[in-house]
Amino acid sequence: MGDDDEAVLDWAREQLDGPLEVTPVKDRPWARTWRLTSSDGVTYVKAAGVATHYEVSLIAQLHRVAPTMVAPVLAIRPESGWLLLADAGSTLGDHLGGEFDLSAWTSMLARFAQLQRIAEPLTADLITAGVPDERPDRLLDVLKQLLTDSPNLTGLAQSERRALLDRSRRWSEAAVELAQLAVPGSVQHGDLHPGNVAIADDGLARFFDFGDASIAHPFTTMLVPLQVARSLGAGEGQIARLRDGYLEGFTDLAPLRHLRHGLDVALWCAGLPKATAWDRALWTAPFGHPWGLPVGEYLRDLL
Repeated sequence: MGDDDEAVLDWAREQLDGPLEVTPVKDRPWARTWRLTSSDGVTYVKAAGVATHYEVSLIAQLHRVAPTMVAPVLAIRPESGWLLLADAGSTLGDHLGGEFDLSAWTSMLARFAQLQRIAEPLTADLITAGVPDERPDRLLDVLKQLLTDSPNLTGLAQSERRALLDRSRRWSEAAVELAQLAVPGSVQHGDLHPGNVAIADDGLARFFDFGDASIAHPFTTMLVPLQVARSLGAGEGQIARLRDGYLEGFTDLAPLRHLRHGLDVALWCAGLPKATAWDRALWTAPFGHPWGLPVGEYLRDLL
């Protein structure tokens, strides 16, 4: 265990009573997480990577405005990227045993839509706190910066890079189409699936692991859940019901038929925020790390 790990755990000990039993949960280039058992019960401490320290401020703000919708925040140290969370229960994925359940998935997505609506007024403050701004009118600039700065695009041919930039008109058109929906920007999770949703004793879903999140068109959050649902065997009729169940949370802003079209446009755009999330996650990883491959793959999907 390195000095940085000891510092995180010493900080966690200061927040909790009595001796700790420490169990490593995750050790990735973008974050490290431990399960802690003390007289206070079970808690989790997470040390976010350098480029994703903003996750701490993000989840703290969400907990402030929607305390029953995210994992309970016990303590934060934003400047270090450290986050101490109470145990929010076993994951929805564990409850479902890795199977697809239409009712549970529909409920999960509808609840996340509610959280996004609650978070709408927070967007300016969250951007100021460092949460990436990936709203539709900025996506072309985000793409240009990624193509210029990312070390994780060695597998992307120059012809593919040019083709992505040649679609600048399509990016502008997408931004206009999404603006016409009058659906405000909000938090998009970036990695929403049952493994990042806890079910507490009250039966309510609580969301966690916002390391891939950004401020974006909220519908881009649907990229990952639809991909995962299909991988678990969901048919297209079930996918359509998942989409509509999620969009129901926005029907006060636009008719459902317009929201469906907006979701299609947002899903086309959503590969870019996913690529940038991977790029941020690997900011301090060794050059050529195999986890860098998805950056180029998500960009290639845009073509």
